[in-house]
Amino acid sequence: LRTVLDADCLVLPDRLLAPGRVSIDDRGRISAIESDAQREPARAEDGHRFLAPGLIDLQVNGFAGVDLLDTDRAGFDAMGLALLRRGVTGYLPTLISTPIPVLLDRLETLAPWCVEAEQASTPLGIHVEGPFLSPEARGTHRVQNLRAPDPALLEEILDAGQGRIRMVTLAPELPGAMAMIERLREADILVSLGHSKASYECVLEAVDRGATLVTHFGNAMGTLHQREPGLPGAGLAEPRLSLGLIPDLVHLHPGILRLAWRAKGREGLVLVSDAMTAAGLPDGEYTFGDRQVHVRGGVCRDEEGSLAGASLDLHEGLNRFLDATGISPCGGFQIAAASPARHLGVAAERGSLVTGARADLLGMTRTREGRLRLDSVHLAGRPVSMGPDSGAPSEASPGRSTRRS
Repeated sequence: LRTVLDADCLVLPDRLLAPGRVSIDDRGRISAIESDAQREPARAEDGHRFLAPGLIDLQVNGFAGVDLLDTDRAGFDAMGLALLRRGVTGYLPTLISTPIPVLLDRLETLAPWCVEAEQASTPLGIHVEGPFLSPEARGTHRVQNLRAPDPALLEEILDAGQGRIRMVTLAPELPGAMAMIERLREADILVSLGHSKASYECVLEAVDRGATLVTHFGNAMGTLHQREPGLPGAGLAEPRLSLGLIPDLVHLHPGILRLAWRAKGREGLVLVSDAMTAAGLPDGEYTFGDRQVHVRGGVCRDEEGSLAGASLDLHEGLNRFLDATGISPCGGFQIAAASPARHLGVAAERGSLVTGARADLLGMTRTREGRLRLDSVHLAGRPVSMGPDSGAPSEASPGRSTRRS
């Protein structure tokens, strides 16, 4: 049997195909992508139905009431299902700086859970954000949990991760950080620069050693100055660096989102949620590891007033980015799906509507306000029950779906 999905518009890597059809084989792979010339294009007032690749989020600290620093397997699985229902088909569970015994325990606990999921978003590895960060740019990370680069401690962290660590955020200006970058790249682990007051020249040296990303650009780093551009300036100017952007319009002004798009384009940006426990839930009081977080108007702040993650999901962040920049969904899904997949080395499998890739697909309707409303999710070609908390009407679909032998 094969599944055929029709849509008014397919979000392909290089263009929008309208109308279009995707065929899925019995392995859950995209077997064909075709223009559906027999269908009349939808009128704008009808609300176009889009079919796009599932989102990939490189920075998820928690979601829907689950805190990755303090959860069991049931909570972890529930979080994966909640993420899936919000359009995230792959993600990196992220652990921020915490006491070393706790960090090692969390890594040992989470690592065996990072396997292919059949009914939830797949954890594609672990992102360790810290503890090798600058005390001068710590953000919500507690200063007592930070550590100077220590080769022995790094090996303990890698051992605890059991080969599942895929990304590490560190401050390159710390003594010993450059050797640490080289060690991580030898282990095929992405190095992202963040929580840093590094100079422009220091950042370029880190890139020469193997760093490829900037964690939550514009936040917890030095400022951009005309004579001392620092990490923000290097991130914007250096083509070998991609910028991780939190597009909640709290961490970054819309003008900065537009600047980043113009400077870096679709090849140099990655949208992330930086979601924490409160994501997907109402304002209130939440925990984030050993800190209390107050969420007011969707803004998450710890007891010291520092931003402490975000309360939005990546699909909503994508909508806000599209609103702020005016770019097409094609560019948006490049930086929220294809670009993170490329950095993780899974571009042939995930993140794009291409033949041979997994059929992790999102069905959406463009509303009269121009936003993309998530209506349905297919994971490896199988429809996902959206559930009462997804915000998607149960009768909606990306288009006609038929099964043929």
